[in-house]
Amino acid sequence: MAKKIVGFITIIGAIIMSLFCLAGCKVPYNAEIVSDSYNYSGEWLNENFVKNNYTAWSNHEGVLIDGSFPKSRTFVIKSEEEKCNILNGDFDVVVNFKQEMLIVYTWTIDNIRPCYIKSVKLIDDVLNINFYVEPLPLGHGGACMPYQRWFVIKLDLLSITSVEIKEL
Repeated sequence: MAKKIVGFITIIGAIIMSLFCLAGCKVPYNAEIVSDSYNYSGEWLNENFVKNNYTAWSNHEGVLIDGSFPKSRTFVIKSEEEKCNILNGDFDVVVNFKQEMLIVYTWTIDNIRPCYIKSVKLIDDVLNINFYVEPLPLGHGGACMPYQRWFVIKLDLLSITSVEIKEL
């Protein structure tokens, strides 16, 4: 009985320490996904921009986009003019382009679960961003028809030549 109590207390302690670590662990360069956690369909994007930047095998108004398109696309926004070309007035995040920038990422996916940044690393002048999709408990369905998903990352202004984004 005493071993069970000690084991239980140890597990609770580990959980509490993990929560403190998660609360205190900050992603480098103040990177955060600033688009709505559950609304990744991109209502805050300019319609013509979306039509010119489809991804492979996504579904748009009942039309399946063929595999000749890229699997994903990444856009770096470093000015108000670039922001206005890509994002519409529904995107209400304030950005100080003297100190910050935005990265818009899109890819084809078959679920609507939230995404989270796992890591951000600047290697030479290439920004590497790893993210993950919130997993579901085993046995819970979460699939949907493939669609083109978008998110926007706001981060400190960096001198970069490219961005590589990877889903873990």
